[in-house]
Amino acid sequence: MKQQVQITQKASNVIKAIIFLVFSIYAVRAQEYSKCDKLSKSEYFLINDFFSGQRIDGTDVTIYYKTHIDKEWIKYFEKSNLEMITKNVGIPVTISDKELGSILTKEILTKISHAILISKPIKLDKSYLNNNIKLKRSRKNKKMHVLRISKPIIIDNLAVFSKMSDDEIAIYIMKKLENKWQIIYTFYDRLVLE
Repeated sequence: MKQQVQITQKASNVIKAIIFLVFSIYAVRAQEYSKCDKLSKSEYFLINDFFSGQRIDGTDVTIYYKTHIDKEWIKYFEKSNLEMITKNVGIPVTISDKELGSILTKEILTKISHAILISKPIKLDKSYLNNNIKLKRSRKNKKMHVLRISKPIIIDNLAVFSKMSDDEIAIYIMKKLENKWQIIYTFYDRLVLE
C-alpha cells in the first residue's frame, strides 16, 4: 500500500513537471512570436524616409494597414539572379549594374532570400509613421490609391523594400547614407504602362 502511494506521488510529480515544461515552452514561444510580430524602429524609419514628402494626387500617402507578403520576388535574390534584376530596371537608380553586383554578395542574397521566406503580414502601427502616411483597412477604394508595402528587409546599411499599387510592383534596394535611407536601385516585378 505504501509502495502504491509512493508510485502515485512520483507519477503526480512527473505529470506536474511535464505540465510545467509544456507551459514554459509555450510562454517562451509566445514571447518570441510577439517580438517578431512588430516592425522594428529601424524598419519604420526606412518607411518614413521612403515616403517623406510624398503625396499622391495632392493627398497624403495611403497604405494598407498590414505589410504585404509576396514570396514570388525571392526569384530575384536566390542563385544570384542579377540579370533578372537589371533587365527590369526602373527609376530612380544611382548606381551601375556592376556596382549592384558587388553590393549584392552571395551572403547578402542568402540573407534576403531567408527573410523573404520567413516573412508574414505584420500590422503597422500609425504612431510610428510620419503624418503624411495614412493607414487604410481596405485595399479597394475608388477615391484614393491604397498602396501595399512589404516589410523592409534590413541587412546592416542595405535594405530591400517593395511597394505595390494596381499598376506596378516596384522593388527598391536602399542604402543608409548620412543617417537617411535612400534608393540606390529600382526594378519592377510588374509594370503596366498605359
